[in-house]
Amino acid sequence: MAAAALTALTAVTIAPAAADPSAAPSAAPSSDSPGRVQGADNPDAIPGEYIVVLKDQKQSVAGAKASARSMAAKHGGTVRHTYGTALDGYSAKMSAAQAARVAADPAVARVEQAFRVEAIDSQSNPPSWGLDRIDQADTPLNSRYDYPSNAGQGVHVYIVDSGVNLGHSEFTGRTGSGYDFVDYDSNPADCNGHGTHVAGTAAGTRYGVAKKATVHAVRVLDCDGSGSNADIIAGIDWVRANAIKPAVVNYSIGCSSRCSSTSMDNAVSSLLNSGVMFVQAGGNGNDDACYYSPQHVNGALTIGNSTSSDAKASSSAWGSCVDLFAPGTSITSAWYTSSTAYNTISGTSMASPHVAGAVALYLGANPSATTSQVASAIINNAEPSTLTGIPSGTPNRLLNTEFLLGGTTPGPTPTGCTGMTSVRSGSLSNGQSTTLPYFYDGTAGTITVCLDGPTGTDFDVVLQRWNGSTWSTVARGETPSPDERFTYSNSSGYYQLVVSSWSGSGSFTAGVTY
Repeated sequence: MAAAALTALTAVTIAPAAADPSAAPSAAPSSDSPGRVQGADNPDAIPGEYIVVLKDQKQSVAGAKASARSMAAKHGGTVRHTYGTALDGYSAKMSAAQAARVAADPAVARVEQAFRVEAIDSQSNPPSWGLDRIDQADTPLNSRYDYPSNAGQGVHVYIVDSGVNLGHSEFTGRTGSGYDFVDYDSNPADCNGHGTHVAGTAAGTRYGVAKKATVHAVRVLDCDGSGSNADIIAGIDWVRANAIKPAVVNYSIGCSSRCSSTSMDNAVSSLLNSGVMFVQAGGNGNDDACYYSPQHVNGALTIGNSTSSDAKASSSAWGSCVDLFAPGTSITSAWYTSSTAYNTISGTSMASPHVAGAVALYLGANPSATTSQVASAIINNAEPSTLTGIPSGTPNRLLNTEFLLGGTTPGPTPTGCTGMTSVRSGSLSNGQSTTLPYFYDGTAGTITVCLDGPTGTDFDVVLQRWNGSTWSTVARGETPSPDERFTYSNSSGYYQLVVSSWSGSGSFTAGVTY
C-alpha cells in the first residue's frame, strides 16, 4: 500500500474508553466465539482492514501464502500481508461481513480489526546527553562515554520504524538488508526521520551506543510516522524469517491510546522465542504500559523515558510492565534529510534505542546468550533507586552499561589476592552475601578488584560508591566462576565491596588496589 493510502486511515484504540486507569490491566481477549471479530467495535480501528490468524499449521511461508489465497477466494477480500513465521495467517482488505464469515471458518483461530500505530516522540532542542549518562552510576556527568572495544561488532540491530537513511554518515559500512512494508520493496528509505534518529542512537558512529553493530531497516510507518498493526506484524514476521543472529529489534512505536492485539503480542513472543531480543518504547501518554500491545509482552524489554535530572519524564509510560528507564529527553541523533543531518527530539522512542544499543554491546561479548539472559543482564545491572517521580509499582531502574566495559571475558584467574592495597577474608553459605569495610580513595585513577572463591562455586563481587545518601554499584564481577578480577576508572570518594554466593559455599579472599 502506498504511503498516501496509509495516511487516509484513522487512528487507534482497542481498550474500552471507560476503562479505569487505576485498575489492574485486564487480560487479553480470549480466543473468540465463531464469527466474532476482535476490536470491531473500536471507533479508532482501520475500516475494512483485518488480521486473520489461522489455527497452528506449522507451514512454510509458501504454504502460508497459499492458505491466505485460498481463504480469500473462499470468503472474499484482498490479501495485503501473509505471515508464515511469527504467526500463521494474513492481513486483508475486506468488508465487515466478509470478516465475520472468515472468523466463523473452522480453520481460523481469530480475526482482529487492524488499528493505527504511530511513532513515539516529541520535539525539543537542547543538546544530547544520553551517552554521557548511561555509562556511569551517578551524576554529575563526566563528559565521556566509555564502551567496550567490540562495540557490538557482529550484532545485527533491526530498526522496525519509519525506515532509515542508510546513506547517513553515522552508518557508513555497517548496513544490512531490510524491507519496506509501506511501498513493498527492498528499499526502506526514511521520509519521516523517526527511524533514522532511533537507529543513530542505537548504533550510530558518533551518537550511537553500539558503534560497530550492523543496522537493518524494516519500514512499517509512512511519511507521517503512522502505520497499522497489520504492517507491524508483517515487519516482525520478516525479521523472524530473515534475522541474522545475534540480533536485537528496536521498536519505538505505540498506540495513541490504550490498545490490545493478541496477534501482535504473539508475533513478538514468537520473535523472542526464536532468539531475537525485542526492545520497545513504553509510550508517551503518562499511562500504565500494561494496557498496551505489545508493551505488556513478557520477555521483551519495555523502556521509560528519563530526563537529564534523573527524573521520570512527565509524559513517560510507567507501571509494572516498564522494565527500566533510559535517557529519552532532548536526545540528539541522525536525521533523514541528508547524510550529515542531525536533530534533537524527545520521547520513550529515544530512550528505547539506548537500551537496544546496550543489548547489542552485551550480545557482542555474549553472542550465544538467550533472550532471557539478555533481559536479565540489562535489568540486573541497571542502577536502582536513582530516579525521582517514579509512581508506585513501577521499577526504579536506570540503564547502566558500566558492567559491559570489561566485556564478559574474565580476567586472569586469581591465585589469591595477596599484594593488594587491602585484603579481606570471609566465608559464605549458598545464597548469602556480605559487605566488607569501606575505604577512601582520595584521588581519581583506577581501582582493581580481586575475588578468590572456593573451587566449584559461583562467587561474585561488586564495587559500590557512596553518593552522599546511599551506596551505589559502579562495577561488577559476575562471571559464572568462583574468581573475579576487574578494574574501574574512579573518581575520589568512599568505596566498598559486596561479596555474594550465587551458588556454593566456602571461604573467600577479596582485595582492592587503588
